Amino acid sequence: MTILKCTKPKCYFLNIWLVMLLTTFNSVVFGQTDTSDSSNIEAINNLNQIIQFLENIKYSVENSIIFTEQEVEKMSEYIREGQKMQILFVDNLSVLHPDKTTLKSDLTQQFHFILQSLALYRSDLRNADVKATDSNNKEFDYLINRIPSLIANLKILTPDYKNLDWVNNKIDELNDYLQAAYGNDAPIHFSIEGIFSENVKSIHWSDVKNMSVNRNENKVSISCIDKRGLLFDFNENQYPHIASMHVHFLAFYQKIAESVAENSVNRSTTIQTDLERATQILNELLPNENYYVTEAGIRDKDFGIVIEFSINKQLDKPVIIIDADSSKFEMCCFLGTEESDDGALNDQYYSTFFLFRPEQLEIVNELKAIFDKLVK
Repeated sequence: MTILKCTKPKCYFLNIWLVMLLTTFNSVVFGQTDTSDSSNIEAINNLNQIIQFLENIKYSVENSIIFTEQEVEKMSEYIREGQKMQILFVDNLSVLHPDKTTLKSDLTQQFHFILQSLALYRSDLRNADVKATDSNNKEFDYLINRIPSLIANLKILTPDYKNLDWVNNKIDELNDYLQAAYGNDAPIHFSIEGIFSENVKSIHWSDVKNMSVNRNENKVSISCIDKRGLLFDFNENQYPHIASMHVHFLAFYQKIAESVAENSVNRSTTIQTDLERATQILNELLPNENYYVTEAGIRDKDFGIVIEFSINKQLDKPVIIIDADSSKFEMCCFLGTEESDDGALNDQYYSTFFLFRPEQLEIVNELKAIFDKLVK
């Protein structure tokens, strides 16, 4: 199976800043990162900052038609800031999507090309005495078209943790009391998902019923709606910290459960909206097919399974790879059969190319972003 690598349709002779930027880009290694709740929320905040940075670039490019000299100076600031933003971009994508190397590489490449194009656009404006030329018009069109597409992809891939900043702070407080009482050997750990221990792997917040502290027996009990539970001991020296944890837990655990549940509902609504939008785009791009999208994959109304997302996960292959230069995209992985030498039929997965009109590039990028989100 061949996977195309998309490149910007220009060969650039870069100034020293761009050479340094490219060197920095190539030196970044996608590795495993801390995916704790606090790290996730920090990564979300950082990516929102990058989205705003891209919005600012787009606004500056649009205004450069009228306020050229003023915006050229602003672009200089964005170019200087770009190297830091690119590293921030890569690092925080790695936190939220540590296993999606292809996805991260694709989005990072898009971000890099935007910074590269901005530098060339600014240089063209300055060399042409801030007048429009064929060269800077091409860069203008590239930036105006590609920045919104990347922003849309980032918004889809950046979770909307409504109220979870507050939740995270409260969970940190509970874990701090445990740390003070038990050091690094705490019997339980609180997280956004719920309560974890060695004996009971996970209790979701929605299943928690109550916490009680028995001072006579020096035991803490956490009861659950489904009759599971947690029980652990403490000594007299640990009791002040356990008591503080208990008070905070009783005051906030229902609110934590409500906030996490609200976020789950929002996520379910978002997924359904994404499925409907993906189906709509597929019907527009491939009007002769009867495709529709589910959480499990792409289906044909007449023939059933077309693409199973679980196969994409196993093969670590994105559903869509875009070749913007040729106005085509590759879709993977369709299920077929192949006859072996002994006559047996074996499952075979393959990809197919589809053409699109240049003006449809934005919705193709949107479709890719939705599929990347569903497959992650």
